[in-house]
Amino acid sequence: MHQEYDLVTAHHYAAYRPPLHAYVLNKCLGWREKVALGLDYGCGTGHSSIALSRYCERVVGMEISEAMYARRLLHPQVSYDRIRDAQIPLPDQSVDLATFAGSLYYARSQALLDEVQRVCKKGGLILAYDFELVLDTLLQKLLPAGALPGSNGYDHQANFSGLDLGPLQFLDEGSEQTTLSISSSNLAHILLSVQSWHMALQYHIEGVSVYEMLRRKLSDIATGEDHQVNARLYYTRYGRS
Repeated sequence: MHQEYDLVTAHHYAAYRPPLHAYVLNKCLGWREKVALGLDYGCGTGHSSIALSRYCERVVGMEISEAMYARRLLHPQVSYDRIRDAQIPLPDQSVDLATFAGSLYYARSQALLDEVQRVCKKGGLILAYDFELVLDTLLQKLLPAGALPGSNGYDHQANFSGLDLGPLQFLDEGSEQTTLSISSSNLAHILLSVQSWHMALQYHIEGVSVYEMLRRKLSDIATGEDHQVNARLYYTRYGRS
């Protein structure tokens, strides 16, 4: 199931995302000349699409959530479209580089993969990637015992395995861990961008502005100027023959 967003959680999602899209893209793509067209499927508010624009003359970001689409970030190389079904409204063999940043856990299907096979050029690259921030310990400090939201079944490692790849070829996959320094202000945006966390924090944190009160609480428990947050990264690469 796709993560539900409303305009409030989408606002926090648009306000700040950890700079890991660019990190993963650099690791998986390295330095290369820009290609003509990139597709970013499940682009959220556009952070991943903007990161992809470093490698493409033009990027089309596609998003299923109406709230996320409404908060999309403008960029001169990026245009956006809504996902309404598995169809990708692009011509045959028009895409040089396609990315799925945390979208395959809900979008993965043979119908979508067939469309990816159709729109990607021969020699094109398909990259499925995601990251997760390890925040359970922090949430335990913010919420009373028993109030921590349960898992929503999100699979950060979702890729196209088990489906008919057709002309696509599996190239490689990998994972790693890294640590980020995140300010209390930005960390509050991250926590409030996840609906289950937002609901729990709003219920248990008193104040006119849950964001401002959360930011203050995070500042109080920070061991330094910023919070040191661990992140796990995952990626899978495919090529179009």
